Amino acid sequence: MDLHQDEKQSLLKFGSEPRVRRKSLDGSASCGSRAKIIQNDILMPQIDNVRISKEQVMLEDCQKLLDQNEELDKPDKYGITLLHIAAAKAYENVVRLLIKNSVNVDARDETGATALHLSAKHSQGLIIKLLLDAKANPCLRDKFGRKPSEVARETVIRLALICAEVKHERYEQSEDSLEEEQENFETEDDDDDERLFIMLEKWPVKNATTTETLEQKHSQLKEEEDVQTLDIDIFHGTSTGHESSLPNKYSNDDLAQLPEINEQSLLFDLEIRFRQGQVYTWIGDILIALNPFSLLPIYGRKISELFKLTESIVSLSPHIYGCAERLYRNMLREQASQCVVISGLSGSGKTESCKYIVQHLLSRAISFETMLNVKINQVNPLMEAFGNAKTWINNNSSRFGKYLEIHFSQTGNVLGAHLKEYLLEKSRVISHNSDEGNFHIFYMLFAGLSQETLARNGLRMPNEHR
Repeated sequence: MDLHQDEKQSLLKFGSEPRVRRKSLDGSASCGSRAKIIQNDILMPQIDNVRISKEQVMLEDCQKLLDQNEELDKPDKYGITLLHIAAAKAYENVVRLLIKNSVNVDARDETGATALHLSAKHSQGLIIKLLLDAKANPCLRDKFGRKPSEVARETVIRLALICAEVKHERYEQSEDSLEEEQENFETEDDDDDERLFIMLEKWPVKNATTTETLEQKHSQLKEEEDVQTLDIDIFHGTSTGHESSLPNKYSNDDLAQLPEINEQSLLFDLEIRFRQGQVYTWIGDILIALNPFSLLPIYGRKISELFKLTESIVSLSPHIYGCAERLYRNMLREQASQCVVISGLSGSGKTESCKYIVQHLLSRAISFETMLNVKINQVNPLMEAFGNAKTWINNNSSRFGKYLEIHFSQTGNVLGAHLKEYLLEKSRVISHNSDEGNFHIFYMLFAGLSQETLARNGLRMPNEHR
């Protein structure tokens, strides 16, 4: 199928921005396009109709090619494929059809640009997600040496692509190490099951928990004091399978100390630090946290103790525990209430950051009531069951705001806590996007029903209900 001339020119310029409603990573109109939408409010319905009409035409053309057994990823003389066009113009349904039919998501045009480059350039967040889900390589560079993250106009999309790069690089490293393991155990007899079994034994295996072990832990919980109980529960789930350690300190740990502060220099330093495994960065009293979307060996009791025992928090590298320790020390020194505000986009890690702060504070302070610290920690799973849901960007997204107060005595002991929820997304109960979910509690209840109860109430699969 010959490509339209205007579409070719739009792609070859690689800078022309289609005047359409661009979808950001959360599915809404992107920040960069909102001003244009407001200014052209009268024209937007007509523009949307034209775009939808063109998308439908392209979708029908692709279907005809399928019916004729034609290749869907055949490039023209400029190297441009149907996926390039659909990605740049945010034709979501066309992109889905092409991916479903196994086109090459890493195909390059004559400039070396992939569909990811084009969707990043035009701030098409939803298209980027579809391509990444289809295993598109975010590390490929065009002929100018640029990766998709380096041509992205919007900060949110750029950071999402950088996270995808890190994931891709780690996956490749794990694949390489697995190949090395296999080479080390290769013999002339390829069917040597014993060798294969020994190789698999090199991977760490979690010991099964026996009834006797559970009984010992239960007895220990009853007999030990609350402070000792913290050793069991407070840091549960923070182990990553590696020895915990803090990253090294760098000169740019506090960006407020930079000789020149502007958006470009801040983003540059944050990107460099992220690639070095530094997910936390100070800007004065503000701590910036970049979600690595993976477990890092920088949490747990050992790290918490480092911040508890240090005389100067800034002598250690930036960390969420450092933020919590500063709060605790300021409270005792000033004898005044302290406040920390955690803000960010959906999927940025606000809930986990809150957990780490509470984790450190409760390990730092003794509670007067037995098991009080454990009770405070156990509130989270209950709140998340009723207030969290799966979104396309986060499988455990908080759909409500949370205000948590922890009450301390003048000597720093925990007296109690109060948690207030607000802005619960109640509409999710009756309506949500097809690739998202309802609140977790409904699926939990569904999983606990017997086959008889399901049949009696006319219930089928969870995804067949709202």
